[in-house]
Amino acid sequence: MKLGYIGTGNMGNPMAVNMIKAGHQLTVHDLRREAATNLLEMGAQWADSPKAAVGDNEVVFTSLPGPRDVEAVALGEDGVLEGSSSQTIYVDLSTNSPTAIRSIHQTFAARGIPVLDAPVSGGVYGAAAGTLAVMVGGDEAVFRKVKPALDAIGTHVVYCGPIGSGAVCKICNNLLSMGTGVLLAEALTLGVKAGVDLDVLADVINNSSGGCKRLSEKFPRFLFQGNFEPGFATALAAKDVRLATDLGREYGIPMELSNLVDQRHVEALLRGWGPEDSDAVAKLQEEKSGVQLRFEGMGPLRWNLLTSLARPLPTTAGRPGTSCPRAASTWQRTTCTKRRKRAGARLPGWPRPWLKPRAGNTVPTTSSGRSCTGGSSYPVTTGLRSSKHWPTTCMGCFTPASGFFTPT
Repeated sequence: MKLGYIGTGNMGNPMAVNMIKAGHQLTVHDLRREAATNLLEMGAQWADSPKAAVGDNEVVFTSLPGPRDVEAVALGEDGVLEGSSSQTIYVDLSTNSPTAIRSIHQTFAARGIPVLDAPVSGGVYGAAAGTLAVMVGGDEAVFRKVKPALDAIGTHVVYCGPIGSGAVCKICNNLLSMGTGVLLAEALTLGVKAGVDLDVLADVINNSSGGCKRLSEKFPRFLFQGNFEPGFATALAAKDVRLATDLGREYGIPMELSNLVDQRHVEALLRGWGPEDSDAVAKLQEEKSGVQLRFEGMGPLRWNLLTSLARPLPTTAGRPGTSCPRAASTWQRTTCTKRRKRAGARLPGWPRPWLKPRAGNTVPTTSSGRSCTGGSSYPVTTGLRSSKHWPTTCMGCFTPASGFFTPT
């Protein structure tokens, strides 16, 4: 499909990349041309304005920070509306106000131009991997026309109902995610101050009724590493929480707990943490409790994070990417060198010293030292913890010369 695409920031850029990889032809625009450099190198065409990005494209997407930005790009001078015709479909991927997108829909509908709201969830990791959840509101027939393009960015593309329904679903999801983050910080600082190791506490909770993606995936990547480089910025998180509380007031829904979450995010903004990742909000609880939530060494939760990022590709007879036919089940959670670049890119500072085997321990290998040829399962003997905590290890990842497990 021929697509216009406006907004190539942290989320917009990797989504556009996946659309190009899926074979779609893109015309892109952003306030900063350099934000689209990689897309232009992949064959995308540059447009000097949102209006120019529409051109003769079948669908035009926007991926922008908030409602004001969407309104300005969609309805403003040299905007999407000015360049659109009845043959154009406008799709907003931003986390927007349901009321705002419904107003935009009415304006476009007066000129016979269909509009969909299609906010996404999954963060920069999901955007890069093409595994986002996409929540779509609008006319269902229009949704079916656009779905091939949406399938390029998400693995869970859902029609949610009339216009604005996607935005409602996204706002409810983000409110719950941000609220969970605040409550998790309280629970974890309590447990750590009461004497339980953070990794043990997090692992137990994550495998119990309190488990959630915020704890199993996001905190280990950001808060627990002291990494506040934005995946999803605190300013955007605060915006989404405020969208939720505003929606609650609009519909007369009591939002007592949500308002407390809102206040916590406002406090984080006042500290100047808006550009940092949304996990920075937990630093408020750390200060008040006198407990810092950081991983030390390698425990079960951190190992599970690494293996989930690895997208394992076991080897047999030295051939990367093939599976061991006699012990296929033992390879389901192994690590191997054929990792996606994003795994290494988001875990800076490789090789990690806590992956180095301790002195006196060995890591078993086959005769070649690299591949599973007879169905053997390899116990992990790094000495970091009892081997019962660890899945088996593909020896294609072990470099004897360096003594480290190193992803490529």
